[in-house]
Amino acid sequence: MLEDIGITKRQTYGGIGESETEAKLKFFSQVFRPVPLFEYSIDFYCKLLLKGRPSNKSFWVEVKSTNQVKDAWKKSIRRETALFWLDQLSPVFIAVYDISNDVCYWISVEANRELWTKKLNKNSKSITLKVDKSHVLKKAKDPNSEFIQKIEQDTILVNAANGIPEVFLKGGTGITPGYAFFDFPNIELSERARNKFAQRIRFSLNFLIRDHFSRKDLDEAYRLCRILTDFDKAHYDHFELMGDICQQLEKYEEARTNYDFAIKKCKDDPNWDKNRVKGVPKISEVISGIEQKKASLPLHSP
Repeated sequence: MLEDIGITKRQTYGGIGESETEAKLKFFSQVFRPVPLFEYSIDFYCKLLLKGRPSNKSFWVEVKSTNQVKDAWKKSIRRETALFWLDQLSPVFIAVYDISNDVCYWISVEANRELWTKKLNKNSKSITLKVDKSHVLKKAKDPNSEFIQKIEQDTILVNAANGIPEVFLKGGTGITPGYAFFDFPNIELSERARNKFAQRIRFSLNFLIRDHFSRKDLDEAYRLCRILTDFDKAHYDHFELMGDICQQLEKYEEARTNYDFAIKKCKDDPNWDKNRVKGVPKISEVISGIEQKKASLPLHSP
């Protein structure tokens, strides 16, 4: 029979730290708690308030409580937890609550992304949390202006890391109708971020092209597909789509050229059949489909 040891000191500290942190966060954000049984490395999901209303700026907060934060305070965090924080689509902050002094410090995960990523890429089993005592979470709105500004900055950085363009709105009356004035941040992107942006551009252009194609706006579909095939030559489907558009525009020679390039890209892919899953055709079937389209083309453009 298990002995009932009651509420532990760790549980007591954790409850106090979470309650005190939540009270401070509520001065400038809307705060949600995850269902306790499903909580994992995040204690609060928050939306920044703008003029008393929830904005589109979200951030997550994990609370760590301790009896006292000394100058050399640090805490080891498991690799899996650090990766979880770094993979979120909203900025994550760690609140470290000092029970003895009733002080709550905050740590930005995004400010540590480069350092932690280097360690984790070397298969480190953990990273280390360190407190900057100048970053204090207060029980009021205005004294937390630095933290609020960091949330806004980190939102841009987290979005960039995931290939999502986020800009500084400098004012105006909106996009439609009216005017909005933007400022673009100068950020040196990681290789992962560059790939994410490239993928997002590829997907966005595909949606626009297929929209114009379905509405029989073939000239605009053609123009956008030219941009896509110039931008990304790594995927056969861009060129097959360009072939389809050219066929509809009776640009048969250009359609044939694009179908040929699509077939070549397929033949150059040695991993298609190795990695395909149920429901995905074999590469030979994809090639056969493109060849049938090519064979149906008239010999000469009108």
